[in-house]
Amino acid sequence: DQLTQRQSILVEQLKPLRRDKMKISKEIEILKEAQKEGVSISKWLNSVKRNETLNDKNICPICHTPNAELNEIAYKIYEAEKWIESELEAISNTDYSFDKEIEKYKQEIEILNIEITRLQSEFDINQELINQVIKEKPIEESIFYAQRRVIAEANYLIEKRKQTIANDLALLSDRVDKLNNLVSNNNKNISENYQNAKDEIEAIMNFIVSELYFEHQPPNLKFELNPSNTNDAYKLYQYNNEEKDKMYMSQMGSASNYLACHIGLFVSFLCYFSLRDNSKVPSMLFLDQPSQTYFTSGKKLEEDVDIARVKKIYDTLIEWISYISAKKGFEPQIIVSDHIEHLGKNTEYLKKYFRANWRNGNGFI
Repeated sequence: DQLTQRQSILVEQLKPLRRDKMKISKEIEILKEAQKEGVSISKWLNSVKRNETLNDKNICPICHTPNAELNEIAYKIYEAEKWIESELEAISNTDYSFDKEIEKYKQEIEILNIEITRLQSEFDINQELINQVIKEKPIEESIFYAQRRVIAEANYLIEKRKQTIANDLALLSDRVDKLNNLVSNNNKNISENYQNAKDEIEAIMNFIVSELYFEHQPPNLKFELNPSNTNDAYKLYQYNNEEKDKMYMSQMGSASNYLACHIGLFVSFLCYFSLRDNSKVPSMLFLDQPSQTYFTSGKKLEEDVDIARVKKIYDTLIEWISYISAKKGFEPQIIVSDHIEHLGKNTEYLKKYFRANWRNGNGFI
């Protein structure tokens, strides 16, 4: 334990030393770059320096007349040469200053290297001793040592996870508050939109059911959503206005009533969402054997009144497809799996809607 503690101390002592060494090394690189730039400038200044001396008078070589304008230009050149010489002298001094500064930094790095080497050597020796102790100590101590490391790591992860959960909860709580405010501000609109949608769905549903075989005519079916109750996601019932009484599906009796209610409800859904612009609900409905309610063995199909009721179901589906097409310019898709290929001569027109016949060994599954 003492060696482990000492190792931690050595690590902390090495960190600032290595950081200082890296910082000084960067300073040396900067000085060397600046020195190199100074040498380049010095070479350029030497290349433009003139070796000729300035004459007091510049005389025309043809007429031997002194030229004052040339004298003024020559004087400016002379002044420029003086400036170049002063700059060269300054660069020479700066170069000497850079050398001294670089040498000073190198000495500091040497001192740091000595200390780093000393601490690193101690660290390496201690680590060898720790490894040797781990190898030589009894298995019980090794297990105990490993357990301590696992526990320490687990505690670290637990605390980190707690912090993460706390941050996540804070974000979620903020989001919930924003959503609550949004719902609160729009609660009136939501209630109105829900009621309008409910009224429209009920109107379509009752119109459809009135066209089908339903024992409780005229239909006054009501539909309610109950999103807060997971065991009863929705309610569908016949409402008696005079008696203020609700007749739920379980009280309606015959299967034909069940069938009429379900077809009315689902086709009204299809119609409602198909008529909405940018609806997210696909315009598709699947029905499985709606004729099963009326087809029983031993009946003469062409004489049975139930045939007319089955025919009415399909006529209703076709009518609402046509209605939606006229309103929105597209036909929703209704897929029905059923046994109606032999309904009789009055239903021949339905055969154009058949897409597959799963008989004679051709099964759907």
